[in-house]
Amino acid sequence: MKENSIHDLYKHETSYWWHKGRRVVIDSMLKRFLEPRSALRILDVGCGTGMNLELLSKFGQVHGVDASPIAVHYCLQRGFSDVYEGRAEDLKFADESFDMVVAIELLEHVQEDVDTLREFARVLRPGGLLFLTVPAYQFLWTEHDEVLDHVRRYTLGELKKKLQEAGFRVEKGTYMVTFTSPLFVYRLFRHLFGKKNETPKTSYVPVPSFLNAIFVASFFLEATIVKYVSLPFGISVLCVARKVENPTLR
Repeated sequence: MKENSIHDLYKHETSYWWHKGRRVVIDSMLKRFLEPRSALRILDVGCGTGMNLELLSKFGQVHGVDASPIAVHYCLQRGFSDVYEGRAEDLKFADESFDMVVAIELLEHVQEDVDTLREFARVLRPGGLLFLTVPAYQFLWTEHDEVLDHVRRYTLGELKKKLQEAGFRVEKGTYMVTFTSPLFVYRLFRHLFGKKNETPKTSYVPVPSFLNAIFVASFFLEATIVKYVSLPFGISVLCVARKVENPTLR
């Protein structure tokens, strides 16, 4: 991510509906698979400016890795000491050293995504969990993706196939950010009719506080639904996968 994008993330991550609401869904899904205060050893790859570390700390000891020294600085500023500069493709941790790896909106940034998933598998213990989200649908590509240095967007089927190729068994897969449908329409409009010669910029759109609260509230409904069923479309894809102890038996 570019430097300005990291500063924007730090500025918006606490209260902006996209980040705050998405954490509601992630927290709900984590609770489906994990017990709070379960003393797990967790690695957050691409930890950004640190709000997800705060969420994950309810479930165990959290370590963070990010390629940006600015992001690492923000995490340290938030009070998280076990955060290191590094790349997802080459994690500086021993084999089988974590119970769970988390990658929130990270995989779309790397060139070799299957190799990166295999690196996640390497540092996971047998039977360990991988929890990840990625942006959905290549046809929703806009300048927002360009300024964030994305390489691709995914369908749920594509992500499942790559996880299986890397040695994981998918236990839950769903689209998310479904009930904020105006964003879906906005991104499609930007893809089809956006000005091609304008300076790329992120999709942070200022909204009144009451509308921000309404958008966040919609995620509580989504969080309840995805516990039981998978949603058929959305702006993001969420998968929970387990490292297969013997990949030949998947």
